[in-house]
Amino acid sequence: MPRLTRSLPRYRLHKASGQAIVEFAGQVHYLGPHGSDVSRDQYDALISQWLSAGRPLPCESDSSGTTHPLPDPVGEIKIRELVARFWIHAESHYVKYGSPTGTHKNYRPALRRLLKHHAEMPVSQFGPKALKRLKEEMRLAGNSRRYINDNLDRIRRVFTWGVSEELIPVEVCQRLATVESVRIGAAGVTEHAAVLPVSDLQFAQTLPFLPPVVQDMVQLQKLSGARPGELCILRPRDIDTSLTPWVYRPQFHKTEHHGKPRLIHFGPQAQAILISYLQRDMDAYCFSPQESEQRRSVLRRAKRKTKVTPSQAARKPKTSSRWRPKLRYTTESYRRSIARACDSAFPAPKEISETERKAWQSAHRWSPNQLRHAAATEICRKFGSLVAAKEALGHSSIRTTENYVQPKYEQVRDVMSQIG
Repeated sequence: MPRLTRSLPRYRLHKASGQAIVEFAGQVHYLGPHGSDVSRDQYDALISQWLSAGRPLPCESDSSGTTHPLPDPVGEIKIRELVARFWIHAESHYVKYGSPTGTHKNYRPALRRLLKHHAEMPVSQFGPKALKRLKEEMRLAGNSRRYINDNLDRIRRVFTWGVSEELIPVEVCQRLATVESVRIGAAGVTEHAAVLPVSDLQFAQTLPFLPPVVQDMVQLQKLSGARPGELCILRPRDIDTSLTPWVYRPQFHKTEHHGKPRLIHFGPQAQAILISYLQRDMDAYCFSPQESEQRRSVLRRAKRKTKVTPSQAARKPKTSSRWRPKLRYTTESYRRSIARACDSAFPAPKEISETERKAWQSAHRWSPNQLRHAAATEICRKFGSLVAAKEALGHSSIRTTENYVQPKYEQVRDVMSQIG
């Protein structure tokens, strides 16, 4: 039989949510913002009740076998506790092959806004009017229509999860579902411009400023339409060179949880880029920052005009360096490499302000996903096949692929010049 503890359960910080917690009788209780007077009062109330109940143990039962859980003195849970519990769930839910996908971080802006105004509100009192006020606040802050709608959906999803855990009544979610999303053309709401393919001229001007390994990555992505993450995890083992064209099966991909296979095809031009990267261990990543850094050092040494001094030649690499090249690129490091190359290829004028400089960089930078738009547009331009573009990009629907293809203004001009 478990021993009764003589010490009181500790008032502790839950780092992920910033909430104060106390754990006893097999339950974790969320008390409010750590260090606040409210959380201290909640802690005192819970401890007092636990002591008056005789320090019950987890799953304590009577002679009939009936379990008597410790009653909650604060009654219905509040939004701060719902958010804290959801965050713990999200950290373990949005995981693929043992690694966090980062999807849970997308909830942060919505949850912060929700907690800012309604942290101490009981969940049953949060209704359509409260959600509309959050929607209006985002509109007044100048957020885009898609940003507002995405965050409204995330807030609804938190409450839906609470229903599935039997923490809140289903009527709360049903009421929140009546709040409409922001429609296209709504007054006072900005609309992000559509993502366009990177132009051939901009691509060619940026290419010389990229590291050699990243040069090959962007050219391969433009030819194949692969996702950035799929290129970053490319290994020789995953490519079947016995087929024509070569077929790459990523070890994991974005839509695999839908049961959809992902095949990426590499034609002659892509094969010419890849051939030198396949002469390595079958499980090694093809595109490695370590290799990129080595190449950069060799090129820099070749361009050196002065002789290397004996002390420089004898210098050993720092073993305690805070930054070390990784075994493979991530989507973030890949994107940053391209952004730095764009800044070098299109330097901002020196006399402009910091705000103007950021606007300049935004206008002259392009992202890896614009290469996928370029691949889809090129496939449709040459072969007129949305189905081929859909399969090349790994989309689940033609409708998604249509968003990637640049409008065919050139074809419209050719047709109308003949019949107009």
